[in-house]
Amino acid sequence: MIRASAVVNCHWITKPFSFLCPSHAATSRRNAPRVPIRRSRLGWNRKLIYRLGVSPNKLFDYMMAGRPVIHAIEAPGDLVAKSGCGLSIPPESTQAIADATLRLMALSPAEREAMGRRGQQYVLAHHDYRVVARQFLDSLN
Repeated sequence: MIRASAVVNCHWITKPFSFLCPSHAATSRRNAPRVPIRRSRLGWNRKLIYRLGVSPNKLFDYMMAGRPVIHAIEAPGDLVAKSGCGLSIPPESTQAIADATLRLMALSPAEREAMGRRGQQYVLAHHDYRVVARQFLDSLN
C-alpha cells in the first residue's frame, strides 16, 4: 500500500485535468494511467445537502475524455458507478485516492480504455443535449 502523501501531480498537465501517480513508482508520463480528477479539490465534501444527490456538470466532461474517472463522492446518483467508467471512493480521503490510483494502474490498458469508452457512451446515451431535449419535449405531451 502506498501512503497518501506519496500521491503527487505527475509532471505538468494542463487544465482541466490533473493526472495522479505514486511518486515512488518508476512510471513514465507516457505509461501513467490517464485519470481525470478535479484540480481545485479532490472530489465532493461530506455535506448534508448532498444526501439528495449532486449535479456534477464537469463530470460529463471528464467522462467524455474517454479515461477512467476517480470520483470521490457519497451521494445518490453516482454516475461513475452507474456507468462503470471508473472508481467511486469516499470523499475527503487522500488515502482512498492513492489506493484507487494504484487499482487503476494495476488494470491493463485495454481495461482502462474500456472504462473510458463506457463513460463516453453513457454521456452520449443519457446526457447529450438531443437526448435531454427529447425527454423534455416528451414530458410536455
